[in-house]
Amino acid sequence: TRLIKCGKCGLSITGTTKVKKTGVYRYYACTKRHGNCGNPPIKESDLDLQLANAIKQIRLTPESINELKIRTLELLDDEFKREKDKRHEVSTKINELSLRLDKLLTMRLEGEINKGEYLENKSKINEEINYQKNLMKDVRYNRDEVRNQLELFFENIFNLEKVFNNGTYEEKHLLIQTLVEDLELDDKKLSWNFRKPYDSLIEIDSDLKNFNWGGKWDSNPRPPLPQRGALTN
Repeated sequence: TRLIKCGKCGLSITGTTKVKKTGVYRYYACTKRHGNCGNPPIKESDLDLQLANAIKQIRLTPESINELKIRTLELLDDEFKREKDKRHEVSTKINELSLRLDKLLTMRLEGEINKGEYLENKSKINEEINYQKNLMKDVRYNRDEVRNQLELFFENIFNLEKVFNNGTYEEKHLLIQTLVEDLELDDKKLSWNFRKPYDSLIEIDSDLKNFNWGGKWDSNPRPPLPQRGALTN
């Protein structure tokens, strides 16, 4: 729910529970808010199987994990540099506003402005200072904490299939949201694109016949299997 679009009309796919004499069943289907688009519902078990097959295509090796770590930590360093620049910018702005408050007080003491003008301008400047201080809170990150979280992520990344097969609904939802995008369901067949950098962790085997290099992955595709040389282009 909220992750998959209808391949026929573009509306969201949503889950529905039906109670029958033989048991309780969950289906996923188009919301059909624009009328019946003709896209049939799919059993949750069948949808799970297609999503599980998508996850299996991410073949992680120690080498690929190491490369992913390097890329991510490089991006992290860039992010911290931007945050450092942002903190400096906010700090400079707060100092400027504090000087304006000092100047405003001097003007009041010297009788250049009356009490009402002083209080009005003081309130506006304090509002801006509080706003800048909130911005400062937003950009305060603990580098070591973030790195520790990344290390934990890389330790868990080997267990993608385990998380999906045994995880809670929320864990599965987050996992799929992290790995793939542009999910579409059409005639009970799921198609998707892998997000970066997971798209570079796909290993093509001779028995894998659902890969369309440069395009979407399809649970029931027709394009031929590309040559391994395509991966180096």
